[in-house]
Amino acid sequence: MADAESWVDRSTQVLIDVYAGRSRVTPCVPELQPIVEYNTTVFDETGPLGYQERQEPVPMWDFDRRDRLLVPTGLVPKIQEHLKNLGHRVVIKDNRTFGKRFAIDEQMLSRAKGNNRRLLKAVQHHAMGQIEVHDTQDMVACMAMISQFFTWARVLIPVAQWKFAWYIREQLNERVFDCDVKLKGKRWPAKQPKCMVTRWQPMNSLDTNRVDVVLLPDPARATQNQFSYAMGVFGTREHRCYSFLRPEQHLGRRGSIRLEAMSGPVIYRIKPRQPAVRVLRLNTPSCPATGCEERSLEWKKKAYWHNNRRNEYVASVAKAFAEKNTGKLHKYGIPFQNGKPEIPKAGRPAVVVLVESVEHGKELLKRLEGWELVDRVPGSTEPDKFSEAKGTIVTAVRAAKDGFDADVVIRATGTTGTGMFRKFPSESNNNRKASLLVVDFADEHDDLAQADTRRRKREYELLGWTVIAPRN
Repeated sequence: MADAESWVDRSTQVLIDVYAGRSRVTPCVPELQPIVEYNTTVFDETGPLGYQERQEPVPMWDFDRRDRLLVPTGLVPKIQEHLKNLGHRVVIKDNRTFGKRFAIDEQMLSRAKGNNRRLLKAVQHHAMGQIEVHDTQDMVACMAMISQFFTWARVLIPVAQWKFAWYIREQLNERVFDCDVKLKGKRWPAKQPKCMVTRWQPMNSLDTNRVDVVLLPDPARATQNQFSYAMGVFGTREHRCYSFLRPEQHLGRRGSIRLEAMSGPVIYRIKPRQPAVRVLRLNTPSCPATGCEERSLEWKKKAYWHNNRRNEYVASVAKAFAEKNTGKLHKYGIPFQNGKPEIPKAGRPAVVVLVESVEHGKELLKRLEGWELVDRVPGSTEPDKFSEAKGTIVTAVRAAKDGFDADVVIRATGTTGTGMFRKFPSESNNNRKASLLVVDFADEHDDLAQADTRRRKREYELLGWTVIAPRN
């Protein structure tokens, strides 16, 4: 087997042979390597803290016996675009054969209008693709439409949890009138039904010749190791695969490339619903240097968790929003319009402070009397216990797992990452017309904090949020 160093650019023409699971690129082009791999964090048992964090690349490419590059078929559109940008002439040879089971309902297509027609046309012309949806009900409607669009195709919907499987089956049965959507029992049925929902675990015993279309309603879980490995049973079988995600859903580099490898690029986009999210970046007061040159637990504690001057400022900003103190908000540079601060709610806004750890949360709680701290650990405060609090301090783990409702979010975490916003805005937020507000802090007290500040700004832009500067 060849290694990356053996890749040579022998021609300006590149041939991509497309097959069901993996496709072949001839000749190998070294510049493709970065876009068909992702990094994972590895901890080595070295260093002064007993461990050292480093990034290790995980390739999604391989070589066949003749040293030709193999890539996931879902990544072919991205690879094709990248090669064209490099100046190569790309020839695509699609070796897949879709039989009569993939025939579409022409009458359904001719009757469809607006977004429904746009969706069906996208599905008709792409065997793989990601489909944007607003919420769960919108996703169910799209799955029902696709199931009926391919008249003879047998549809499989793998999910991670039985509770979600029951829900999907129940919702689809209310929308798909020409068949009864089945839920897999202990064994695969002797005759594959038109549409079936299952957990991913038994897929290793699935006869893939009995499945034509795969729908993935939960992309976050589908990109986890075991689930994505289970999807490998479709490696040599011609099939169509579509996943569903929300525009604001951010899976990270690892999750995004894995989802694209399984189900292709985004083929249908929607306009994001209101409310929009604005990010207000406030400059923190000058703080003592941490004295740390590398990222570590000690650095986090000095830079953020136990930084008294920063914590006082964060708490003061949080109280100003919760109490709607126009004087302090004016002092902090919050944008005003017609003499009133631009806060999402006319009355008392719901304010949530996000922290990375319980340790940091307790430090802020000392400065926020009447507030509650919420985490996902035994004995932590449950939602019904902080409903009457002046405000809520929520750990990033709790926010990522359960989500939260807020008009104003005070991000006190520092560092980077958008996992805590995975379920924000929530569906209940989407019923509000006013824009939601996230308050971030532009930390400048050392080089690492400055780098984090720049990365967070880029992350907000990738989420499609509007970053604004404080009023002078």
